[in-house]
Amino acid sequence: MIRYSLSDMLWMMRSPLGRIQLKEGLFQFLFPFFRFFATYYRRFWVSGCRITTIVGSFGKTTTTRAIAVALDIRLKQITERNSLSHVARSVLRISRSSNRAVIEVGIEKKGEMQNYTRLVRPDVVVVTSIGSEHNRSLGDLPGTRHEKADMVRALSAEGWAVLNGDDPNVTWMKTQCNGNVLFYGFAPSNDVRILEHRIDWPRGMRVRISLNGKDYFIRTRLWGEHMVYPIAAAVATASIYNMDIEQVIDRLATLEPTQERLAVQKLENEIYLLRDAFKSSPETIHRALDLVEKIPAKRKMIVLGEISEPPGSQGPIYRRVGERLAGLFEYVVIIGSNFQRYSTGAVHAGMKKEQLYNAGRSIKLALRAIQAKLEPGDVVLIKGRYAQRIDRVALGLMGRQIKCIRQYCDVRALHCETCPMLENG
Repeated sequence: MIRYSLSDMLWMMRSPLGRIQLKEGLFQFLFPFFRFFATYYRRFWVSGCRITTIVGSFGKTTTTRAIAVALDIRLKQITERNSLSHVARSVLRISRSSNRAVIEVGIEKKGEMQNYTRLVRPDVVVVTSIGSEHNRSLGDLPGTRHEKADMVRALSAEGWAVLNGDDPNVTWMKTQCNGNVLFYGFAPSNDVRILEHRIDWPRGMRVRISLNGKDYFIRTRLWGEHMVYPIAAAVATASIYNMDIEQVIDRLATLEPTQERLAVQKLENEIYLLRDAFKSSPETIHRALDLVEKIPAKRKMIVLGEISEPPGSQGPIYRRVGERLAGLFEYVVIIGSNFQRYSTGAVHAGMKKEQLYNAGRSIKLALRAIQAKLEPGDVVLIKGRYAQRIDRVALGLMGRQIKCIRQYCDVRALHCETCPMLENG
């Protein structure tokens, strides 16, 4: 929403990035207008279209893209933006001839989900997980699940809730559902059960899933145990739509990782980057480290930013991550103000001080530090929170000129890769 004074807006008009941010703010400011027309459009013009809505704390965008591919919906119809006017626009973009659509919904404050339930009127709701991402805005995990469950409560008796059966805060939502429920996950009690997954570096993963007593083998280009869940959710949703599962599997094999969510980039000399700089809650950091542990590389390095919304006391959380760095990475570059916390944990766990580099808040220092250490065959994880924009380190390693030296940037309308400020400053 627009939160700028007139002088701020005049100043923002002077730069390309400011104009983009101002345009985005105006678009979101007009949400009441778009909501009115989108609600009317959904109720009277595309009422026959079955809409699958994806909610949760983590994995929403990848799950949305996986389900779209499974349901044979073009990815160009899917947007990564999941709030306010973007949700209304997703509804308005549904063709009157469409019989199915997929929409991702995210919330930032209490009571917000109810706006979207009336707007979207879901037929299928997929819930990915409940985590610490919204500790400051939604409170604790029970508070977060209560808010997210509003979309499940909106289902009719004919609707379907597709729930992560391994997350107790998600399985609880069955008690809030008036319709049918389908569970997915690793536990034997799930309807769509993940039986096996293994890393096939550097191609992706091989996954085995059971549905209705039959096993299916899936090759995916996604990475990490947590990325098997979007595949299982997509298969579960496709089964509700009575899709041919073998064809669904063929389509899922073409799905690329979502930008900045463990996306693999190959450089010269067999050097690989794992670009995961969109979220950095404690859960996502440990999942990325779990993946790195399984990658067969002689040397592994990490460029690590700050933890977003750590639940509880920050010191122990940072030190716990630091402890995991020891023995896993040959070299660690820290960006942000928490070098001491990370290094305390790492050194305590046996890492040498010379293996740790404090880049402060400088992207350029971090880039130079990691460039100086790279050798053929290395794997480098780039992990940080979105507003730090440490994916600029990855872009620099890929040969892009990095002239933008912003320490904080919360412009969500574009990624650094396409930002006009990246090479112009």
